[in-house]
Amino acid sequence: MTTYATGQQNRAALLDSQRRVLERIANGAPLREILETLVRLIEEQAEGMRCAVLLADTQQQRLRFAAAPRIPEDYKAGIDPFLRIAPDMGSCGTAAFLRKPVYTQDTGTDPLWKECRDIAVRNGLRAIWSTPILSDDNAVLGTFAMYYGEPRLPSPEHIQLIDMATQMARVAIEAKGKEEKIQALSRQKEDLLRLVIDTIPTMAWSVRPDGVVDFVNQRWLEYTGLSSEDALEEATHTVHPEDLPRVMEKWSVDMAAGEPYVGEVRLRRADGEYRWFLVRTVPLRDEQGNIVKWYGTSTDIEDRKRAEDALRESEEKFRQLAENIREVFWMTNLHLEEMLYVSPAYESVWGRSLESVRQRPQSFMDAIHSEDRERVVGILEGQRQQGFEVEYRIVRPDGSVRWIRDRGFPVKDASGKVYRIAGVAEDITERKRVEMALQKNEHLLSETQVLGRAGSWEHNLVTGEIANTEGNLHLFFGDDHSKGARFEDFADVVHPDDREYVSARHAQLLAEGGPRDIEYRVVWPDGTVHVLFGRATVVRDAAGRPLRIYGTNVDITERKRAENALRDSGVQLQALSRRLVELQESERKELARELHDRVGQSLTALKINIDLLQPALASQGNAEALARVADSAALLESTMDTIENVMSELRPPMLDDHGLAAALDWHARNFSKRTGIAIAVRGIESALRPALEVEIALFRIAQEALNNVAKHARAQHVEIALVHANGECVMSVEDDGIGFDGVEDASDKPKPGLGMVTMRERAQAVGGRFEIQALPGRGTQLTVRVSS
Repeated sequence: MTTYATGQQNRAALLDSQRRVLERIANGAPLREILETLVRLIEEQAEGMRCAVLLADTQQQRLRFAAAPRIPEDYKAGIDPFLRIAPDMGSCGTAAFLRKPVYTQDTGTDPLWKECRDIAVRNGLRAIWSTPILSDDNAVLGTFAMYYGEPRLPSPEHIQLIDMATQMARVAIEAKGKEEKIQALSRQKEDLLRLVIDTIPTMAWSVRPDGVVDFVNQRWLEYTGLSSEDALEEATHTVHPEDLPRVMEKWSVDMAAGEPYVGEVRLRRADGEYRWFLVRTVPLRDEQGNIVKWYGTSTDIEDRKRAEDALRESEEKFRQLAENIREVFWMTNLHLEEMLYVSPAYESVWGRSLESVRQRPQSFMDAIHSEDRERVVGILEGQRQQGFEVEYRIVRPDGSVRWIRDRGFPVKDASGKVYRIAGVAEDITERKRVEMALQKNEHLLSETQVLGRAGSWEHNLVTGEIANTEGNLHLFFGDDHSKGARFEDFADVVHPDDREYVSARHAQLLAEGGPRDIEYRVVWPDGTVHVLFGRATVVRDAAGRPLRIYGTNVDITERKRAENALRDSGVQLQALSRRLVELQESERKELARELHDRVGQSLTALKINIDLLQPALASQGNAEALARVADSAALLESTMDTIENVMSELRPPMLDDHGLAAALDWHARNFSKRTGIAIAVRGIESALRPALEVEIALFRIAQEALNNVAKHARAQHVEIALVHANGECVMSVEDDGIGFDGVEDASDKPKPGLGMVTMRERAQAVGGRFEIQALPGRGTQLTVRVSS
């Protein structure tokens, strides 16, 4: 039969046990030692009882023994394969799985022990009671188990012990977890500082009190090119001769006064070059204050900023760590009248001594900000029986205000009545500042997006949650604030003609990570149509599964309207240009015909008359009249040639009769005669000639291009190429002139004036594309492509 101490003795023993466990937690004892202390203290409360604490692995799949000093090794080894967190897996595995106590009266008959009852029975463990140890977020930290050699169920006293042990185990496990995080952050800080020190290009050295250098580092040796022996013997030899007297004088004064030295000096590098260094020396003193060593560094000033920046960054990270990982463990009686325990971190967080809060527990509450005190007191009085979590401000003695996150846990006595409260207080000041800054930034972002007709959003594909800025909701729903909570709300306002396209693009983005940009229309509740431009990004897990998608949208309705208006204007302009070209060619053709039929015939008749008149005058011997007639005949011949050239320019008959290639060749020969510029025409005439309007357009473009060559290019050679390929008629005109940037006189530079515009418009009028390339000193190439 189990024997217990009297009620008062039992309470005193439990209190003492808690105190001893908390002391080990506060003193930083290893977790195994803390848990073994807890187990042994619990085992002392009743005869014949054995206890164990098992810890869960990080995957929440298995348990392992962490403290079980009196549990047989044979049992621990045999039960290990069965310590899975699962239903029907013994007492501990089942309790961890169900997250509630499992009391096995007899392992020899209980169905939970079907697969492993022989292990328990042969080790004399018949009654096994297991309680899960749960964290604040209901994660399984482990289990606390009691073992008896005979079948039985727990008494109220047992349950009290189990509750107390479970609470203390949870505090210990969570405390050690936080301590390990602190240690990891500390190691990270040390590694960062070590990295900074290792990468700073600094020379270090030390000097004995008598002024003799006894150490220089490797950087010093590399920089000076000296051996260790030479560096120690000739330390000042690397100082610039002009700096040495000044440096030695100040160094002697500071050394005699025992004051640190700071100065700038030029030091000689191994290649003989001198560089400026910042030199610092500090004394090392013993306990009596005597200087036992001088330590110095020489830093290349050119790299000083980089080192200072790295050091400031390191110090800032260290400060943030130090301010954000400090936590206070505390324990009071039920009515907060007696402070039973406060961890040393209280002094750094509250700014008050531990002794003050022990002597006057009310000072813990008095430090709470006056605006928060009533609320906090109400929460403590109303929720201390169930546990609580509260955030509040405290005012430190120096007047500074800190934000605290405080979590309290009820501690029950043997009867199940709450008689103490244990808790953890965390300084969350920095987090609060960040939250307020974030809220401010989010407000500014939202205002900016509304003004800029833009918005951003995020869709959690796992939970279905949708987050939108105010600007994004306005893009989809206008002034209707009742929509936007569901994904379907957004799908419903997409224009019916765009829904299938948007849905397909959305699926493609999720499946393949396809194009991120999209344009589509939405219909507002008031019936107006708006065009949106969207860009989205998918976040995936390690296996490539999409977790969430976020993006931005911009209202481009006005831009689209402007683009459409510009496109319509371009179409109208192209039609007008085509009509203008048609009218010009019609006028040219009519003018050429009039010159041929009227002026040409009259000039021909006049020439016949002059030819008949010349023999008559010769027979009469009138030399003066004959000379005038001959002169008139020559002038008439020149006039007829000029009119023929004009008619050819207006409408070359070669173009109508023989096609574009022949017309270009004819025009090139005439152009070469007039300008002296050599022109080569190459290409083959297609069996199927392009439309006459296309041939005319290309011929006129070639004419204008050759005129530009004669005016601006200073070219010696020109090549005209005409080819038919891939359903296109392609004409190019290329010269070997100076190009666009090669003309010194700005007035001679070809500009995109009427000639260039006319050529481009002629090409566009027949549905063609006009391209021009020009490089300084390498000439100009003009290309026209028209569908044949």
